[in-house]
Amino acid sequence: MNPFEIFIAYVSWGNGGKKRPVLVLQTTEDNISVYTITTQYASKSEAVRAKFFKINDWKLSGLDKQSYGYL
Repeated sequence: MNPFEIFIAYVSWGNGGKKRPVLVLQTTEDNISVYTITTQYASKSEAVRAKFFKINDWKLSGLDKQSYGYL
């Protein structure tokens, strides 16, 4: 795994979770830091959208739709 590559990872929250694409930021021997990726941008508030970044080459990255990264 290298920085700025997109991988599928199981992302969990509370009692659930699901497989999601993630953008790798940094890897160490003990940790992998990632941004989660979503297509749900337009429905978010302006304050939330301000924290997203557009993935310009989403098709080249293997994603199905225009996508956005966020922490």
